[in-house]
Amino acid sequence: MSRIGFYDKIKFIETLEETDNLSSESIDAIINALHKNRSLMIYFVNNIKNVKFVKQLAQRNFFINFPESIEGEERINYQGWIEGNLLNRMAEKIPEVVLEVIGKAKTKNLNVYTSLLAASLKVDIEKVHNVWPTMIEWLNNNSWHNYPRYYIDLAIKLISNGYFEDTMALLDIILKPVAPKRKSVEQEYLKDCAISRFDFFKYERYENTNIFTICKLLIDNKQFKLIKLLENLFNEAILIEKDISASDYVDTGYWRKAIEDHSQNIIKEYKNFLLDLLRDSLEQAINSDENSIVKRVQIYLFKSDPIYKRLGVHLIRISKDRHLEIAEEILAKYEMYDDDYLHHEIFLLLRDCYPVFEEQFQEKVLSIIKLGPKSENLEKYLKYISENHPDDDLDEAANEYSNRWIRARLFMIKDHLEGENLLLWNKLSEGVNFEKYHPEFRHFTSAGGFVAHIAPISEKEWKGMTVLQKVDFLISWSGEKEQDFSLKRVCPEGLAKLFKEDLKKEWDTYKTEILRLINNSPFPCYSFEIVELICETIAALKKDTKKEDLPFTDIDYNFILDILSSSISKWQNDFTSDGHETGYGRSVCTRSLNVISELSQYIDHKREKLKDDQFLRMRNILIDLCDNIDPTQKEDDPQDERFKNYYDPVTTSINHVRPIALRELLRYAVARSNILGLKKKRWEEEVENKVTAMLKDKAFSVRSVFGECWAWICHLDNDWAGNHHTDIFPKDYENRYFIAAWDGYIIHKYYIDDPRYDLMRPLYIHAIKNALKENMSQTHLEPDRRLAEHLIGFYQFDIEKLPTEDHDMQNPLAYLYSIKPNTITSHMVWSLWRRCKDIAEIDKKKEIWAKALVLWQYRLMSVNEENKNEFFGEEISWFINFLTIKELQVKSSEIEEILLGSIKYFKGGFRDNGLSELLEYLNITIEYDIEFSIKVLNKIFDIHGASWYFDKDEVEPILESAAKSSSLEVKKQAVYVVHKLGEYGHHWARDYLDRLRNV
Repeated sequence: MSRIGFYDKIKFIETLEETDNLSSESIDAIINALHKNRSLMIYFVNNIKNVKFVKQLAQRNFFINFPESIEGEERINYQGWIEGNLLNRMAEKIPEVVLEVIGKAKTKNLNVYTSLLAASLKVDIEKVHNVWPTMIEWLNNNSWHNYPRYYIDLAIKLISNGYFEDTMALLDIILKPVAPKRKSVEQEYLKDCAISRFDFFKYERYENTNIFTICKLLIDNKQFKLIKLLENLFNEAILIEKDISASDYVDTGYWRKAIEDHSQNIIKEYKNFLLDLLRDSLEQAINSDENSIVKRVQIYLFKSDPIYKRLGVHLIRISKDRHLEIAEEILAKYEMYDDDYLHHEIFLLLRDCYPVFEEQFQEKVLSIIKLGPKSENLEKYLKYISENHPDDDLDEAANEYSNRWIRARLFMIKDHLEGENLLLWNKLSEGVNFEKYHPEFRHFTSAGGFVAHIAPISEKEWKGMTVLQKVDFLISWSGEKEQDFSLKRVCPEGLAKLFKEDLKKEWDTYKTEILRLINNSPFPCYSFEIVELICETIAALKKDTKKEDLPFTDIDYNFILDILSSSISKWQNDFTSDGHETGYGRSVCTRSLNVISELSQYIDHKREKLKDDQFLRMRNILIDLCDNIDPTQKEDDPQDERFKNYYDPVTTSINHVRPIALRELLRYAVARSNILGLKKKRWEEEVENKVTAMLKDKAFSVRSVFGECWAWICHLDNDWAGNHHTDIFPKDYENRYFIAAWDGYIIHKYYIDDPRYDLMRPLYIHAIKNALKENMSQTHLEPDRRLAEHLIGFYQFDIEKLPTEDHDMQNPLAYLYSIKPNTITSHMVWSLWRRCKDIAEIDKKKEIWAKALVLWQYRLMSVNEENKNEFFGEEISWFINFLTIKELQVKSSEIEEILLGSIKYFKGGFRDNGLSELLEYLNITIEYDIEFSIKVLNKIFDIHGASWYFDKDEVEPILESAAKSSSLEVKKQAVYVVHKLGEYGHHWARDYLDRLRNV
């Protein structure tokens, strides 16, 4: 091949590198060549070793080529500075070049500064200090930085060599809080809290630890200056948040539960990190002999900002052995004991200092506590009680509030009380659960998790009862129990679970009591568990599960229908006026419908005949529930702004009573007609009337069920289906009722058994239009992908033909393939491949592959340069997946021409779109056709390059086979492949050049 390969160019430059006394013109020519070829540049800067040559490059301004940042609408793209890799790698050998480049760095590109910082760490700090003013200037001029490790390492290096002032200046840059970033000028802040220039929480293990270490070292040398710096940084964060927040939340200090480290400090915001730094530095300083720090802390106690007051109290507490007199000054003031802002810190100060106070001052503290709460706070509480609990006794409420207030403060010193004070404590604490008592916090957050439902009696007590006693207990227990704030809750649901376990083992024993329980139960959860067990049992019987594991094996239809009727009658109206549940109303109804669904499937599957009255009872239950209020309009079509993108009638239809009832009514009618062997008009008049009436139901979820059950409707009454087709699928194809019905149809319907495809065929074209405009349900069930599966099914089973030049535009495939490739055409191929992969029979696999190969050829011919796009690349890539289905044994000769014609259409960066499969296939064909394998690989590299997504294990076997080949053409093409791999950094391939060049 005549092309100059990548490694040929590398070898030439390596030869020049070792040449002495290169002219300036030669150096410039090399630099120019490197700038024109990024791959050469990357290899060059990572492998050059000649220091003299690097210095020559520097003299010709090689390192002053700073790439600029590219500002987009939503983000800034900081381009990589490749030359910086060389500067960093050689920094110890060329320190003067590093310092010179630092002095000349004038750019907005953060990647340049990052590389220069990394290089400066390898230079003697004394030399770096000479250009420090310049570094500070360009570090300070950027509001955001990346790779904080380099900044921290530089700060550690500075402080370790005694450059304390410079460390302070760098620390100011590192810790500077900034306002949250905006997506655009018009948008509001994405967050309402100050942020760091760095992502500190991302690098927390390294950077945060070292920042605390730096502050500890600075406290010993620049104590007061460091405290002032940290205060300023913390104040800046607070000011930023006050500026961007409409509330006074930042001012109050409530955002911080505890000044000390505590599990209650849940929120991880940057101001918390800055406060931790300030706190730790002050804790270290206040225990020194520096009086200025103590005075600073005393100033905090008189500041208006609560967070500083809290910090001051905290610092006095942890240094109480040195500053007990200040603690006395604080606790001698009555107002401190009833200050909401200082609550936590005052309580801890009281706890830790009371034991070391003189007895006289202890008495003073107790006298203050016994005064009780401030009168204004008590009045606020009583006002709240009178407004919200008008029946409560206000005198009793006042007394209870005062006692609770005194008890909370005495709790902190309870272990040191004596005499009448101890008696007072014992009286106030009687009956209090101190396991969950946290008076030092105004609000305490418990651990999260799932709540366990617990029965009100023990399992032993339950087992000791007779069946009659158990049912009496279920009926009589009111559910009243002291509220438990743990993750266990005593409730009817816990009792219902206990009852269900008994029912599983003793169904026949309980049988005479079940209806009495349902009719007299105060809680719907008991009905729910009974119905749930019936549903599970029938489903198991349908699958012929071992009978000994089931509560019953013979279905007593009348008894089950009695249970359903009673449960529904009692609980189906367990909704408030706006449709929201107060209990299990919806759950009881939907689970009862599930039971009827299982019954319908069971009798249909077993061909078990029911009595007329049993059919009638099932039908009447379903018809009754077709009038249920669930879902309401709000639930069927939420208008709340939070759900503005919500429109999912298909999912709503499987979670609400009315649409489920319609579905099960139709399922029941199909099962009944199959058992009775009915012909033509197969449903009862009452069913027909109810279904017809429900066409007027305004719920989108109900309309979705009509679409879902279209095949059943056609089976039950073909004439009715034809007469009401446009009622179910309106001719306004962008109408939401059409979309609801269509998506129900397309998601649940199989493409090969539609009894009225003549009516549905034209709708597919409109559905394609809607799908491409994303005019469909916002559902995880993906109606556009289901549409694709229908369409490929039409092709696979010859329901529709591939279009020809005179194709019928009523053919959905003809319409789809007349427009540009899209997500539907792409998913169609995926679906066909998936069917071929999953099907077990080899003959059927080969039938599908034959269809796929025809479609692949058709698509290559039908798509040209004008209408190809990224979707076509994805579509073609899915055809590749067929090649690795081992049972097909696709021969290279069968697909060589079509495969080579497809490579140009591959989607860029196609690691997950066929590349692995194609390389896997090429590793198969090397066994019998290495010429094909290397030709295809050559074509891929020629068009798409050999970027990062190539693994050595996938390509090396092909090169190995090429090296062993006797074909000169194969070896020439393999040499080109090696050069291409090298161009993209896969330098392991270079070893093959000598073996391939014996031509």
